[in-house]
Amino acid sequence: MLKISTLLSRLAGDDRLKTRLFSKGLTDLMVKGAGLFALFGMNAVLARIMGVEAFGHFAFVTAGVLVLSLLARQGMDSSALRLIPGYVAHEEWGLLRGFLTWTLSWVFAVSVGIGLLVLAVLVAFRDSVSNGLFETAIWGAILLPIMAVMYQVQYVLRSRGWMVRAQVQDMLLRPIGISILAAIFWIFGRPVFGHHAIIFSISIVLVGLLFGWRWLQKSMPGEVRDTASVFVRPEWRRISTPLLLVAGANMLLTQTDVLMLGVFQNTDMSGIYSVASRLAAMAIFATIALGSFGAPLIAELYSQGKIDDLARIAKTMARVAFACLVPATIFFLLAGEWVLALFGLEFAAAYHPLLVLMSGQALASCFGASAMILTMTEHEDAAARVLVGSVVANIILNAVLIPSYGMMGAAIATALTTAVPVATMSWFVKSRVGINSTVV
Repeated sequence: MLKISTLLSRLAGDDRLKTRLFSKGLTDLMVKGAGLFALFGMNAVLARIMGVEAFGHFAFVTAGVLVLSLLARQGMDSSALRLIPGYVAHEEWGLLRGFLTWTLSWVFAVSVGIGLLVLAVLVAFRDSVSNGLFETAIWGAILLPIMAVMYQVQYVLRSRGWMVRAQVQDMLLRPIGISILAAIFWIFGRPVFGHHAIIFSISIVLVGLLFGWRWLQKSMPGEVRDTASVFVRPEWRRISTPLLLVAGANMLLTQTDVLMLGVFQNTDMSGIYSVASRLAAMAIFATIALGSFGAPLIAELYSQGKIDDLARIAKTMARVAFACLVPATIFFLLAGEWVLALFGLEFAAAYHPLLVLMSGQALASCFGASAMILTMTEHEDAAARVLVGSVVANIILNAVLIPSYGMMGAAIATALTTAVPVATMSWFVKSRVGINSTVV
């Protein structure tokens, strides 16, 4: 049996930086792979048990919670990836402690405020919302601050290189826990509606947050506990705002189609399409896995002026991600209908939208992790402009295409606004950072 160390040596070619990337990246790849299968299983279980209508409520509200939780984090999650490695490298313990204190408390406060606003809007428009969607959305507003803080803690752990513990709550504990609770309801003959699934999420995310908080404390150098906090809020806000635009745009590009289908068509179609969207997201798990460790590594190399090393890592990440995406695309081309039917016969209708989404991902992968490179090398302004423009284009295209073409229209809008921005940002990487982020 081939040892991991031997495999790493072959992949990296005795390159120290590549070995460092793959040693963390492979571990992250395995965690994400297991997590994506767990997420796939959770959605299949819920879709089968809940039915299309209730699952649509759950998918629609979950998409909304993900978008709002990202807004509540205000770019501070990406700031953690960029700033914390530098604070540790330069032993700036006061700044590190101040950053952690300010970001975690501010994320919680803002997310609570957004949650209360959502509750007020729901109450004001109660007569316009179906009972099932209303109850699900109410519990979604409660889930929002818990989810926002959990993700912020996750990004702090990622900045410290704790990849497995950073993701185990969201990638494994949450889908497996929700699946088990839903199965228990089903075994005892109780129906599972959208609000039940959100309540399951709240319970599991709270447990995960407790573990994450403990791991965060353990991940910090001992000097942090004995140092007074130093706050530079204006600088943190200056860095976080464009990073929020980048992260927010990326999130909106993956969730707007699901939300707008629910608005322009119905939440049943939103639920069916969401499965295709998540399967397409599963196909790029190698990109996400390598990016989890690659982001702080790129920030570190850039801060040290090691541009040649940065270029080598960027090229490696692009090629590995592309090599993993090609077989996934072929698999869904051949077996996509069968996979979708596992969720229920109605879900097979999302086969052609799935192929369109995969085409967009495949084209985007040719240009590498250009958005991440820009944000980790102090060029987040360029990434923000491109991605904000893409979000506007995505919303316009969805609004034009969904009423006439339904799920296919949403898929076309998302595929176009996934690939074109990445190609544009790769040009900025070349002109501003001086490296080539593409696969060739």
